[in-house]
Amino acid sequence: MKRLLVFGSLAVFGFCFSGLAFAETDPEILLEKIYQAQEDLKETTISWETREIIRSGKRKVKGKIQSVKTKEEVVVGREIALRAWDPDSDKFYTVYLSTPYPTPKPFAFSVLTSGYEVEHVAGRAISKLNFKVWQDGKRLLVLAGKHFWIPPNLEKERSYSKLLVGAKEAIYTPYSEDFYSRYFVKEGVKFLVSEIERAKKDLRERGAMSRALPYKLLADAMPTDYILNLGLNEQMDHEKFARDPRRAADEIAIEYAIELEDAFRWIASAANARGAFQFTNRGRGRRLGTYDTVVNTYEEVELLEDFEDGTQNLQNMIKAAICLLDTELAKFPKEAHELFERDYRVASYYTSAAYNGGWGKANQLYKWVKRNKKKLAADSFNMPLSAVGNRETHTYLQKQAYLWSFIDEAKADIESKNQKER
Repeated sequence: MKRLLVFGSLAVFGFCFSGLAFAETDPEILLEKIYQAQEDLKETTISWETREIIRSGKRKVKGKIQSVKTKEEVVVGREIALRAWDPDSDKFYTVYLSTPYPTPKPFAFSVLTSGYEVEHVAGRAISKLNFKVWQDGKRLLVLAGKHFWIPPNLEKERSYSKLLVGAKEAIYTPYSEDFYSRYFVKEGVKFLVSEIERAKKDLRERGAMSRALPYKLLADAMPTDYILNLGLNEQMDHEKFARDPRRAADEIAIEYAIELEDAFRWIASAANARGAFQFTNRGRGRRLGTYDTVVNTYEEVELLEDFEDGTQNLQNMIKAAICLLDTELAKFPKEAHELFERDYRVASYYTSAAYNGGWGKANQLYKWVKRNKKKLAADSFNMPLSAVGNRETHTYLQKQAYLWSFIDEAKADIESKNQKER
């Protein structure tokens, strides 16, 4: 369905109305309301705004070059539907916005539903796009949004017919300050652990064997806490981590609690790294990309072959990440394999460096540590930048070191709660 939308003044509103004390809302109830809002939006329709344009050109007709004009329908705008909730009355409201297409910088929009004021808080892409909503001066809590997700290969495409086929409707609730709570953090960690265990159960049932440790099942070669660390680390912002490590980790865990299996599904980085575990697939000539290589190497795992589908499926992503880590570990000498079995939290610096920066960076780190006779510590990556030669990977390993204590604390909190409930 398409609809003609009128943009009018494309403004970003800001207000000083006194909002509700959202922090006082029971977090367990709030999480259920988020799930309800996401479910409600499944029945909500969003539309494109299109415009017909005429293109002039030339073509050969009966041996003669003639001028021709063709009509084409192009997309000039798109709708966003927000699902907002009033905790006082326990009522939900749907608020429609429209934004020009392609998405402008800075982000601009107009409010289509009368009676509401809307502020753009942050973000441009689905997973980061945050709004605040007021009705008659009273702030409502935005619990979910419905958008068109446009794959990277169509980001510059304006043809309505092509976008109609290639784009997908996406329902998402990005992290916002309104959702910050320890309950959400624990629920997010709990969920991701359960998803990892479910993926490992499938690997065991398939009898998939490790290439690095061939006497072990693949599921047993890679510890659950390591995959949990990776799942948090891949989405943690470097700058936020530098300012406040705890808050940076909390926000990622919270998003897993809010989105469950759809968490980070629509993420695509500037390097086209996709999904929760940020896989790339840049092949050259006959050389396969990372994702295709993993799919082919671990045929018994039966990973989804299509890169886009595979990176938008959390279970598939977890299994692919386990396979890739196993592949990288297999490249190291036996000494590194033995260290991984004795103390994977230390040895995983090498495999994580490979996962993030490629085998070259990982091998450089391994040789630097050996050559300089240094000893790695699981809880602090204090090697110099020259050890890996890449600031991105260096920060990535610092985040990994921090996350071990975060994971241990979260799991202790979960176990304490479970004991109280028994």
